[in-house]
Amino acid sequence: MKLLKFLIFLIFIFSFTYIAKGKTMRKNSITVVYNNYQSKKILETGWGFSAYIEFDNKKILFDTGGKGSKFLHNINGLNIDLTKLSFIFLSHNHWDHVGGFDDTAEMFSNKKVFIPEDYSIKKHEKKNINFIKKNSFSKIAKNIYTTGQLGRGIKEQSLVLDTEKGLIIITGCAHPGVENIVEEVQKNINKDIYLVIGGFHLKESSKNHTLNVINKLKNNGVINISPSHCTGDKAIELIKENWKSENFIKLYLGDKFNF
Repeated sequence: MKLLKFLIFLIFIFSFTYIAKGKTMRKNSITVVYNNYQSKKILETGWGFSAYIEFDNKKILFDTGGKGSKFLHNINGLNIDLTKLSFIFLSHNHWDHVGGFDDTAEMFSNKKVFIPEDYSIKKHEKKNINFIKKNSFSKIAKNIYTTGQLGRGIKEQSLVLDTEKGLIIITGCAHPGVENIVEEVQKNINKDIYLVIGGFHLKESSKNHTLNVINKLKNNGVINISPSHCTGDKAIELIKENWKSENFIKLYLGDKFNF
């Protein structure tokens, strides 16, 4: 009888640990909340990009899309609580990535916002916000990094998550070149690139240039890829044609990626 009780106790502990572990794993996710490519029609599409990230007990908002009203509509439609954010990460100061910022800041209690060195904060001066600028590759939280400001023309920073499966790189528009962003990350963290997601700014690029970028990403060990926003239809199709089908991840408005 004692042995039976002991076995039941062990089964209970094992089951509880397994379930708890599963719940923890499910908390790691990226949800696209603003995009000009749409999956869920109940959400409002628009030119721009934004993603909500849950990782390592942190809740992060990456960019805020183009139009504030659409952004908030999507946030509400996806049941995301902006008051629980750990911090906001803005890739660059273009309207299609910061359009919903002022509306978000009103509800964001922490007020910690990571911005590139060249980001102008004049229009936000009246708000009680802790703007943090990083001009080089830096750790900003446990297992979370910024590339720092990159690029010679339009300056931009990208977000890096150091996950158990490898590195995840999230780009806004990748103005400095998505291949250059990946190389910069690898210089600082010598790990596999599990996923690159976001806008790749290849909309106006030639076929040869896009194919060259694809080859560089492959050679730098990028496993999964998820282009959208300013990547452009033709470039997205080229990437899809030249990538393993199981590693081409479609993440459009409303889509969620668990890792």
